[in-house]
Amino acid sequence: MFSEIYEEILELFKKGVKVYLLKNPSILKKLRIENNMKKSDENDAILLSKISKDGFRALTIQEMEKKVKLWPLINRYELLSKRIKTLKQ
Repeated sequence: MFSEIYEEILELFKKGVKVYLLKNPSILKKLRIENNMKKSDENDAILLSKISKDGFRALTIQEMEKKVKLWPLINRYELLSKRIKTLKQ
């Protein structure tokens, strides 16, 4: 899941929408190859509909709120780590 959509997902939760996360995203790539399909939103939707409920897990609003709060800290840490690595060279 991309950090750019965290806020949008929180908005969905506030509207009462249930959000599910694919447990193993490599399954989708494997299904594309098996069915000889190109990567597209439409093809991905078709393939996602073929995956059983067990392949997904429910996302919680608490989990998303934590991700939204932690994301800026993670970004800052990664930036500082890169700078330290550069300085050590």
